[in-house]
Amino acid sequence: MAKGKIEPRLVIVLTIIVMCSAVLLSFVHQWTEPIIAEHAASADAEAVLAVLPEAEETEFVSAGDLIYYKGFDGAGNLIGIALQDEGRGYEGGIRVMVGLDMEDEKVLGIDILEHSETPGLGSRITEEDFLDQFVGKSFSDSFELQNDIDVISGATASSRGVTEAIKGAIDKALEVYGGGE
Repeated sequence: MAKGKIEPRLVIVLTIIVMCSAVLLSFVHQWTEPIIAEHAASADAEAVLAVLPEAEETEFVSAGDLIYYKGFDGAGNLIGIALQDEGRGYEGGIRVMVGLDMEDEKVLGIDILEHSETPGLGSRITEEDFLDQFVGKSFSDSFELQNDIDVISGATASSRGVTEAIKGAIDKALEVYGGGE
């Protein structure tokens, strides 16, 4: 074989391998996509119940671009709403589920759904001690780090990301839901 010359047989074999791989990956994707969606929906349902602890039933609501969940007690009374938002941490996005009491305008609960923060440092945003400081906060509170929000030492960006996500969820809820339905 001459230097620099590519044999057509090798190109054909590699093309067939690539085509077979693409077809196989397509089938695997089609097979796993509903399973992944089901797991994501299950995780969302668990998060809604975590941030609306008194809710016995939930209802999915889509209002324009906003998707949220209403939580009801056993008698059918609205307890609050839960919605997701995202803030920017040190390593990437921090996705949270926030439970809100729209009548009393206070935070009912927080659940970190996804993050890529540094293990042992920024990942401490998932600890109860950190998250509990948001529960019961009024929508009118400042949500300022080191003022009314305790920062995780060495993880200011992670703390800021969670706080931004919570404030963003409150703003979206007030804009779309409006505080009474």
